[in-house]
Amino acid sequence: MAFVICSTYGYESPVEEKDFKKILKQNKNVLVLSAPNDQTAKSTLQVFKQIEEEIKGRGLLVYINCEKGKKLCKKFKLDSNNAELRHFQDGEFHKVYDRSLTSKAMINFMFDPKGDMPWSEDVTANNVLHLNNPKDLQRALKQSLPLLVMFYAPWCGYCKRLKPVFAEAATDLRGRFVLAGMDVDKVENYPIRRQFNITGFPTTIYFEKGEEMFHYSGGHTKDDIINWLKNPQAAKEKAEEAEEKNDFFPTNDDTVNYVVHLNDSTFDEFIATNAQAPILVMFYAPWCGHCKNLKPELIQASIDLHEQGSNAIIVAVDATKSPALTKLYKIQGFPTNHLCSPKEPPPPEPEWSEQETDVVHLTEENFKTILKKKKAALVFFYAPWCGHCKKAKPLFTNAAAAFKDNVKVAFCAVDCTKSQSLCKEYDVQGYPTIKYFSFGKFVSAYEDERTEEAFVEFMTNPEEQSKKVKPTPPPADPLEFWRESAPGYEHVQMLQSSTFDAIVGAARKALVMFYAPWCGHCKNSKPAFAAAAAKLASQHKDIIIGAVDATIEKDLGTKYAVRGFPTFKYFENGKEASEYNGGRSEQDFIQFLTGPTGNVEL
Repeated sequence: MAFVICSTYGYESPVEEKDFKKILKQNKNVLVLSAPNDQTAKSTLQVFKQIEEEIKGRGLLVYINCEKGKKLCKKFKLDSNNAELRHFQDGEFHKVYDRSLTSKAMINFMFDPKGDMPWSEDVTANNVLHLNNPKDLQRALKQSLPLLVMFYAPWCGYCKRLKPVFAEAATDLRGRFVLAGMDVDKVENYPIRRQFNITGFPTTIYFEKGEEMFHYSGGHTKDDIINWLKNPQAAKEKAEEAEEKNDFFPTNDDTVNYVVHLNDSTFDEFIATNAQAPILVMFYAPWCGHCKNLKPELIQASIDLHEQGSNAIIVAVDATKSPALTKLYKIQGFPTNHLCSPKEPPPPEPEWSEQETDVVHLTEENFKTILKKKKAALVFFYAPWCGHCKKAKPLFTNAAAAFKDNVKVAFCAVDCTKSQSLCKEYDVQGYPTIKYFSFGKFVSAYEDERTEEAFVEFMTNPEEQSKKVKPTPPPADPLEFWRESAPGYEHVQMLQSSTFDAIVGAARKALVMFYAPWCGHCKNSKPAFAAAAAKLASQHKDIIIGAVDATIEKDLGTKYAVRGFPTFKYFENGKEASEYNGGRSEQDFIQFLTGPTGNVEL
């Protein structure tokens, strides 16, 4: 007996049980709606229709009418009496869909079926204002009520523990305060991390009238949050902490140095008095690890300059206690070094789109309108903070000038921090990404060198250049990535497609980090990951810590559904057991792998 399976991607055909199995085998990510009849399925099918284009290429939606396919529903234990959604991954049943029946929730699920439910979908957090992007935050800052924002990362264990408490406080304080949450682990929210110097999670900041006032310094219960908001204030330093901060550059018989300490009230007079001297200013925060690493070198430099009789001066400014200077010099991270003079700081460089160049700046509003009129357009997708973008921009601009009289050719730029949907539509996963279009249609990715000459050569004959077979560059050596700042890296197994199964399969337990060499989170994670590997190598021969450069081993990234970096996968006896979303310290990794079940309760 035949029955009907409907895929929302436009086909409807009678198939047998073997065809359904084939669908599951050929598609790694399948959400199946089963219902006794079309009427029962109607509301869910409407949601399917809303999300089909969004998830196309990343998942498949299937509807089975159990009235017509009783045997199939029974075979796969599908509910034939009620509408039910079941998820299948890699051909196997994964779980019953347990999220809300909304397009947003379903899209989030299909993009990451094994991930945690986003906080915004938690019904107990309805009174938390969920901020999805920088524009949401700007709107929230314009509200009249005081605002407490918890900046978090989904994988952060402390954040997970604080969320329900924060939500309870939001409910009790409704109408008096706004409590908001923002996932700043998303690429599009990285600018917020830099703006507020967020280096750990959660970071909770209190705002009044749109201005940052204090970092939350209370406890971790609902009452602690409510009581702190009755009288918000800066954290009271413990005596020993205050002493440590005051002595960030200690001076005693053993640690003589000639670093000059300045603040908001002393800076201008000192700079003016020493107008003829070159002055290097380091803006630091006492808790900043990089500042602590740089401190010995700065101290030694001050001693060397003094012994050489140089008039050069080294200055240190605690940015946490000098807000005026921090704002004046636009300090957004630590340490920041400035060569300083008594002159006013130079005005900030105008945005690229505000500069007079021959580059056409595209937005979500004008992208298609402008490109469809151009026979050849080279589009530069970028982020303003990206170092590689800054280096390539003047070269791209100069190349654009060479074609300024050719109305059929355009050199264009898209700021991905402002036109996020465009960058998502064209699969921009790193910066800069350069793509070639003809009459508004994407033709190919630009993969030549990012030099003025290469840009000009490509656009002189783009049709031929876009079809030219590019020589495959020699693969990067993963060891180069791991040698830098990762003692113990030699104990991390560098995995490739040809060795993965043999190495991971031989281990009782294995934790594998899928990474990209350009990824900041990966670079931050590798020292602890390598240190854990070194410690486990001597004590647990049957446990392996491995790494996969997913930009090279793309088939492994696809096989294990890697969609972001770093992604940690846990294996037992060669079989994938789960995705690891725990802490990223050396102890977190070791505790996870040496525990009785390989699971850490966060």
